[in-house]
Amino acid sequence: MLDRTLDARWLAPLGLLGAAACGPAGPKAASATDATDATDPSGPTDPSGPTDPSSPTDPSGTTTPTMEGCADECGNCGYCIDSICIQDGECCYYGYGTAGECGESPSECDYGCYDGYVCEDDMCVPAPKPPPLAACRPGPVDLSQWNLADSPAAFALADLDADKDLDLVVARPISMQVELAFNDGAGTFTPGTLVELGLLTQVPALAMGDLDGDGDPDGVLAPGGDAGGLVVLFNDAGTIGATVSFPTPNAAAAVFLADVSSDGALDLLTINADVPRLSVHLGDGMGGFAAEKTASLAQLGPGASLVDLDVDGFPDLVSAPLSGDNNVQVLGGGGQGSFATTETLFVGGLVDLRHALAGDLGGGPDREIVAVGPDGASGVAHVWTAEGPTSWTEPPTLFTTTSPLLGGVLVDVDGDGRLDLVAATGAATIAVLPGDGLGGFACERVHDVVAASHPALLAVADLDGDGDADILAGSRDSLTVSVLRTP
Repeated sequence: MLDRTLDARWLAPLGLLGAAACGPAGPKAASATDATDATDPSGPTDPSGPTDPSSPTDPSGTTTPTMEGCADECGNCGYCIDSICIQDGECCYYGYGTAGECGESPSECDYGCYDGYVCEDDMCVPAPKPPPLAACRPGPVDLSQWNLADSPAAFALADLDADKDLDLVVARPISMQVELAFNDGAGTFTPGTLVELGLLTQVPALAMGDLDGDGDPDGVLAPGGDAGGLVVLFNDAGTIGATVSFPTPNAAAAVFLADVSSDGALDLLTINADVPRLSVHLGDGMGGFAAEKTASLAQLGPGASLVDLDVDGFPDLVSAPLSGDNNVQVLGGGGQGSFATTETLFVGGLVDLRHALAGDLGGGPDREIVAVGPDGASGVAHVWTAEGPTSWTEPPTLFTTTSPLLGGVLVDVDGDGRLDLVAATGAATIAVLPGDGLGGFACERVHDVVAASHPALLAVADLDGDGDADILAGSRDSLTVSVLRTP
């Protein structure tokens, strides 16, 4: 397996190095006299006569041109010594991606292949994926549905009216409203309050939590668009009594509420959309927030989760890569509202990961990180297991599915005490991957729903009080909400 230290073997093909030595260590650097005194060893040496700089001889006997400032001209396998490009005849470089020499031909060297690639015909090519998970044994499922008055963009479940069951908060950007749909205790939702919010464009994120200390869950949503800002919804026993616009310098693509400063009050975290970074607004416990504090400048994608990965009592963040990147970022929380990158997990091959989640899949003290995404009409789930507080197994274990995996939640949906993955697919289905208790997944179960499922419109909880987890799935293409119960 190739050591992924940043070196010239794969930086140079990316254009990250102008001149780079790669392969075996280069020849010993010559002195200025050595580099310019290209004498004929069989004849006399004229110490007063200048050498011809246009045709020096390098230490390996290869004639190369002399160039002023040749450090930018020597290519992947050249050394610049006193303005002379000296080529390493034994150099072979590793090309990042699908191109890279990995066998004995033609360069007689073998550096191996990056995670996710194998050597085939002396070239690094994507490794074959494992076969899809087998279909789970079918079980009874009860599907019910009800309709909203307008197309939804984001869901959140919370006990709005303090009656011990979970109600639904629905962001509806077309009508520029938030709808509160109340649970009757049996998992049936009835129309509730409509809250006028003004301009909404996309609503990519919605989070719920008690911000003012009155025991009722309040809400924070990102309106979408380029202007930035957030909207805070203050709930009082099922009635939104006030809405407050909260300015932010950048538009938010993801929103979280958690106590990251260890003072007992919920703080507001956002992953920004236009400038990828994690920002924190510390809460005062009375509904107010401090000015933005940049917690991390890491290149984070919106498909992220906030989980105590190292079990130290402080929330950490794990994020799926940005588009075009293969790195899953792990940011450790320090308990003072600050975060620092503790691990960067690379996924080999060409991938499109949408969401990173974390939880205990193995039934032990360690946590697993799960990054999911589509792979054409199929899906992939990469799983890393913790080897310590800040280290993870590499390469990840790869699971493939027949359904695309756009994002979801890790929750025990079948009541066996193991976490399962419940994921939106972008089709009129929901994919459920039961945990195997060993740090992975056992099989794939696909449930039909009414319309194309979306990660922002997926929630799993006990909606009817029977102790079993129910799946609530909406669609941005339909007014219909599906409720799946597994008795």
